[in-house]
Amino acid sequence: MNNICYRCGSSNVLFTLFHANRSHERCTNCGHPFVRCFINFDVLPLVEFFVDKSLSLDNIFQLLHESSYERKKDDSLGEDEFNRIINDSLQTQVKPGSYKPITITSEILRSMNSQQVFVCKPLLPGEPVKLYKNMIPEIAIVLSPCCNLFFHAEDFEFACLRDKCCPFSRKKIKYNSGSYNVEAEQYLVS
Repeated sequence: MNNICYRCGSSNVLFTLFHANRSHERCTNCGHPFVRCFINFDVLPLVEFFVDKSLSLDNIFQLLHESSYERKKDDSLGEDEFNRIINDSLQTQVKPGSYKPITITSEILRSMNSQQVFVCKPLLPGEPVKLYKNMIPEIAIVLSPCCNLFFHAEDFEFACLRDKCCPFSRKKIKYNSGSYNVEAEQYLVS
């Protein structure tokens, strides 16, 4: 069984993913951590990246909101620039242990398709804002608003409709026409 790295395209044999000195499963070629669906544990086609540290969380959301309204005729502009930055980082990376998420500018973020970008809000003070790009938009992915974990959209929706809570954190969630609202700090125990 192999897992594909959606950052560098390498095929990773499952048993080589577990190293005693690493806290996450990572690509053996580029070191990018695999992001898994927390229902069926499939590797999701997500690539981690950062934006300029000068941008606040509100600025990031504003840029993504602008991007959904300012779609240019050439929709691939932001995608091409994002892929170019990934390729540049792969060429300069010495070994998997030297992995660092790429950092993009606000202009590139604004030019990206906001439907393919996920923003993980910091759960603890001092944590950086993590962003992920869906490299295969045909695969629908959802970011849980409770726990910053990713799921296949269909699996997450089914679990929320069945249990009325996040399948991982068990916080109550109301599903309403494609959006998920978290109820105030309530947990469901099965």
